[in-house]
Amino acid sequence: MSLDRIREKIINKAKDSASKLLEEERQRLQKEKENFLNIKKVEFEEKEKRTREELEFEFKTKFNLEKMNFERMLLEEKRKIIDELFLKIEQDFLQMDEKEYLNFLKKIIKRDAPSGTSVVYLNNADRRRFGKAVDDFLKKELEDRHCTLSKETVDIKGGCIIKGEDVQFDDSLDSLLRDLRDNYEIEISKRFFEDF
Repeated sequence: MSLDRIREKIINKAKDSASKLLEEERQRLQKEKENFLNIKKVEFEEKEKRTREELEFEFKTKFNLEKMNFERMLLEEKRKIIDELFLKIEQDFLQMDEKEYLNFLKKIIKRDAPSGTSVVYLNNADRRRFGKAVDDFLKKELEDRHCTLSKETVDIKGGCIIKGEDVQFDDSLDSLLRDLRDNYEIEISKRFFEDF
């Protein structure tokens, strides 16, 4: 065999080996590239999922906070309306005509005056305006209960305080309105705000 042929054979064999090595390296690089892309795809999908979850959590948190703030503001507005309603009731009570007011005083005294000795206290204005009428009422209607009108006055807006031997009844306007509110505020709220 000639030297040129041997050289050609060696060169061809080297070219084949180089081609095989290049092909193997190309395939290895292709697999490495695919693995790299798959890893990056998984990382991207995980990061995208985490980011979406974080954004959803942040949105829900902000939404719930805003909802709570809105509900609190709505509750405050409802409370203001209820307060205004009871203030209006108080004003109407204070502007009641004298005959109605005197009848109201008589009813609550008759209702709450205990058996045994008791004393009725009015505020200064009511004592001056209705003292004689209340005193006459007590002598006629409640003589069996030994109920008298005090010459002393109490610091209340209206109504009366009745002190017995063992009990005391706070029938002042503030107390009556507080009781009214305690008993009916929920029902009033339901009626006024059932659509909210």
